[in-house]
Amino acid sequence: MNRAVGAASFILAAFFSGASFATTEEPVAWVTRPVPTTEDFPPFAAAMHIGGWVEVNCLVTPEGLPNACTAMRARPDGLGFAEAAVRIIERARLTPAAPDASPEKREFTVRVPFNVSPFNTEAPTPWSGPTPNAAQMEGGRRFARRSVEPVVRLRRHWRLDRMPLEMRRTTEGWIAELFGNLETERQRRGLVMARVLALRELDALPPKQPDDWSEAWTPQLREAGRDIYPREPMIELRRRYCARYDCGPTAGVAP
Repeated sequence: MNRAVGAASFILAAFFSGASFATTEEPVAWVTRPVPTTEDFPPFAAAMHIGGWVEVNCLVTPEGLPNACTAMRARPDGLGFAEAAVRIIERARLTPAAPDASPEKREFTVRVPFNVSPFNTEAPTPWSGPTPNAAQMEGGRRFARRSVEPVVRLRRHWRLDRMPLEMRRTTEGWIAELFGNLETERQRRGLVMARVLALRELDALPPKQPDDWSEAWTPQLREAGRDIYPREPMIELRRRYCARYDCGPTAGVAP
């Protein structure tokens, strides 16, 4: 049986969160190394800057494909790290078995780290873009009419339905308490969109969603909302979560 544990070598910044994570290097004989994507880092963990690691065990087919991969240990548990680590490793390829190799099964175990930067508690930089005019504010309000309660939006955005039931219910209860109601959400989203309309010198959204919505509009909306959504609810949510559940080996907070 061929068994090996690798060390961290590949770092990839995770989507909007400042998080990063790593895959492995030799002694596992990779032909195609496991390459993570921004979609692999669990979104709630990324938002809370919670890191961790997973030990994944796989068999190797004669063709060099990881097979029957299982997360043997994960810390922290319940946030999706185990599933993400298995996905990452299953995309890799290893050295095929030699034609005269023993029929004994090949197996390996590897640790996949998920590394994060410290959680930043500093106030965001104030918006420095143009001030929306009346038409742009109205365009923002029309956009915001489609808003949903913060707990509904964040449940979807952070994929909270993948948490264990008790953890999900507790976390959603905190979100409902900390993140405001529907009217507050509409006011915030309206101002964010109005700022982007001002930045683009538009008075209203186009009738159809622009083709560059994900590539251009979404980053601008994120930037325009940095000082609108207060940091205090995020800080308090993380404090409560880490006090009740395991925040993993990298639970630091930036000074």
